[in-house]
Amino acid sequence: MKNYKKTYKKALKKSQSRNKKSKKPDLSGYVYYGIYQYLKSAFSDEQEIIPQEPPEHVEADIAVSADVKKVKEAAEKINNDNFDYFKKAEVQGPFLNIFLNYQNIFNDLLSNVEKLDDKYGENNSHYNKLAIIEYSSPNIAKPISIGHLRTTVIGQVLSNIYEANGYTVLRDNYLGDWGTQFGKVAYAYQKWGEGKELNVKNLKDLYIKFQKEYEKDESIIEEARNILKKLEDEDEKLTKLWKKVKELSVKDLKSVYQKLGVEFDHYSGESLFLNKAKDLIKDCLDRKVCKKGKKDAIIVEPEDLPTFLMEKSDGSTLYHSRDLAQLKARIEELNPDELLYVVGNEQKLHFRQLFTLAEKLGYLQDLHPKHIGFGLVLGDDGKKMSTRHGTGADLKRLINKAIEKSLAIVEEKSSNLSSKNKKEIAEKVGIGAIIYNDISHSRNKDISFDWNQMLNFESGSAAYLQYTNARINSIKEKYEEKFNKPQKPNKFIFNEKIETKIAKKIMFFPQVIRLAEEKDAPHVIANYLEELASTFNTFYNKISIIKTDDEDLRVSRLYLSRTVGQVIKNGLRVLNIPIPKNM
Repeated sequence: MKNYKKTYKKALKKSQSRNKKSKKPDLSGYVYYGIYQYLKSAFSDEQEIIPQEPPEHVEADIAVSADVKKVKEAAEKINNDNFDYFKKAEVQGPFLNIFLNYQNIFNDLLSNVEKLDDKYGENNSHYNKLAIIEYSSPNIAKPISIGHLRTTVIGQVLSNIYEANGYTVLRDNYLGDWGTQFGKVAYAYQKWGEGKELNVKNLKDLYIKFQKEYEKDESIIEEARNILKKLEDEDEKLTKLWKKVKELSVKDLKSVYQKLGVEFDHYSGESLFLNKAKDLIKDCLDRKVCKKGKKDAIIVEPEDLPTFLMEKSDGSTLYHSRDLAQLKARIEELNPDELLYVVGNEQKLHFRQLFTLAEKLGYLQDLHPKHIGFGLVLGDDGKKMSTRHGTGADLKRLINKAIEKSLAIVEEKSSNLSSKNKKEIAEKVGIGAIIYNDISHSRNKDISFDWNQMLNFESGSAAYLQYTNARINSIKEKYEEKFNKPQKPNKFIFNEKIETKIAKKIMFFPQVIRLAEEKDAPHVIANYLEELASTFNTFYNKISIIKTDDEDLRVSRLYLSRTVGQVIKNGLRVLNIPIPKNM
């Protein structure tokens, strides 16, 4: 087994290198945070205030809620000051409604986006902080299934979100490379795998065969457990098989991750912490946090949680002991500021037990690890998919299906494109559809696959956002064909209410990125992008930029459109969604 200290050191270096290459802008440079800081001073810094977009029926541009007396005092200060971005403030009960000085806002905002380009929305608020995010974590010896889609997608997007907020993020794939499940595969391979090629597809079939045989004869589970015990005792033949199976599994996993744009700094696994788990069980016993139960199994009896096992009566370690060892190792070797476990809601109890035990043993120090739960992936019958019973479709098949369906739509909508271009676009649209279907809703909701909605170019999908961005690229190309590259106007001017609505929406993007990290909620960004795209498309359908006669107004509108495209691209990148240039 590898030394976890060496692997962690290497992984940390990789994540730190990525962070150094992507220097984040300071929050103070954003228009939104200029407004935020001024409002904090207007409210005497005594309470947390959050500038927000008011409801549609309110005429103001920004609203803040607070104590009525404080609201009145702040309104008086604003109306007496000459703050560049504010025109006036009005009091409506506990709400402070603010009207913006559009000219000053537009000049600074559009210039800010142009200057920051791909980095607009990012910030350095968590500079020099380390977040470890564990996600995907499939079992070896079988292809990754749709059941691991959500942890993979949500984990990658959260990693992007944390990095966008200045964290150094160590992306950790903690493989299920140990335990009874591998004993089952090894038993099945020895019993029925003779003459079969050693690959993940055949191993999955053998695993399913084991489950079917187990339903007839439950005694075979003991044989699987005996195999695992031999492996823990470093049986040479089994160790060789285990290493080969893990190698094949990781190679197969990486081919799927590449399609999804998923990348890890660290591939570890339960096997890496076997020896440390044994040491922690001894520590647990010595400190009387654990105790011996029936047949000398090691158990923990928390006050407010169900009893759980740390070690079986035959001396084999279990999930809790190996996960505890991994948790302690991460803290000792990496000293993270944040530790996230992106694992389904079904494991909520496991993590409550794990964190409670770690806290009692004093391992957590000042760290507060988080279990980032999520709902199920449901099949067409509304039930959870299961590899164990052969109902969990391989993730590769889902990806291929999405690309195939996307290609049919692209061929219909873009018949003038080359075959190669169509395939490239279809792959990006298909992958985007899968990712967006997962992260566009609250992660605690179950998801299924409604292909009509997932590939809807009119609303509520990655395809809609990708298509809006491609539309903006087309506007730029047509503009440059007719007018050449535009000079930046001396000042940005707009004469339509919807234009100011778009600009205000763009102004809030940096806050949306922060909010998504604070709430561990990717859907916050997705919902924002949909609203921005919808507002822009309303503008596009109402106004022809190319046919605008006034040059300053025409260039202003082009810049506004380009800015929308930049924000959509930046948001899609954070959501890990591919971006076709044209569609």
